[in-house]
Amino acid sequence: MGLHCALVEFLLHHGMRPRGEWWDRGIVLQGTIPTAAVAERFCVPGAFVQAVNMLEVRPERIRVMGLGYEEYTITAQPWGE
Repeated sequence: MGLHCALVEFLLHHGMRPRGEWWDRGIVLQGTIPTAAVAERFCVPGAFVQAVNMLEVRPERIRVMGLGYEEYTITAQPWGE
């Protein structure tokens, strides 16, 4: 499983909701990105996801740069917007 898919599953499990389908390597999820929980889960070595070049975690978005330098973006849309 790619890291971007694992991240979306993790975020959905933590209460975020999809605002649509994947589009051109990106998705919008409604809710707040639990940055500390994401860092704790995904910023340590493990065999649970594929390796990546970069993982950037911010409250408003997560960017993943794959091994082939393909970029995936998960954007957070706060509740009520």
